[in-house]
Amino acid sequence: MIKIFIFWFIGAFHFVLGQNPGNTKEWKTYKNSDYELQYLNLWEVELDKPFEDFVAYLRPSGPGLPMRESIVMTTIPITDQPIHNLDSFQRIKEEEIKNQIFRCEIIESRIIKKSGVSTHIIVYKGEKDGMRLKWKEWTWLKDKKLYQLIYTAQESTFDTFIRSAEVLQSSVKFK
Repeated sequence: MIKIFIFWFIGAFHFVLGQNPGNTKEWKTYKNSDYELQYLNLWEVELDKPFEDFVAYLRPSGPGLPMRESIVMTTIPITDQPIHNLDSFQRIKEEEIKNQIFRCEIIESRIIKKSGVSTHIIVYKGEKDGMRLKWKEWTWLKDKKLYQLIYTAQESTFDTFIRSAEVLQSSVKFK
């Protein structure tokens, strides 16, 4: 029994260390023609999926896991959409969430300006696909394109990985 506990403890300790966003030697860089960002090299990354530039899964898949926490970066051209600034995007996004997420609650929705760059931040939770999920999204509007970074997790595990998502978000640099 003690051997099982020690094995479990060492595995859990290694998992937590692997998610430590302060360990900069564990980070890699993703670049495309519009931006770059940094991510932990232990994450499972998929690049250039349709409609998604970058997808990172923060936890390995395994039996009995209903989903894996993820961070997704997308670029959306807005030339044919009624979005003129982040204020109009904020109104549209909040309405979209209310219509698509069952039992949704918008916890935070605000626009901040830091170092001359405006960012819409929204945090919400609700039921989707039979699970209680929680999201945090960062959105930037630049050159008639929306750039969205979306962190998705089960509500019960959201806080476990939010720091890694926030460190990744702070690494985004536009060209």
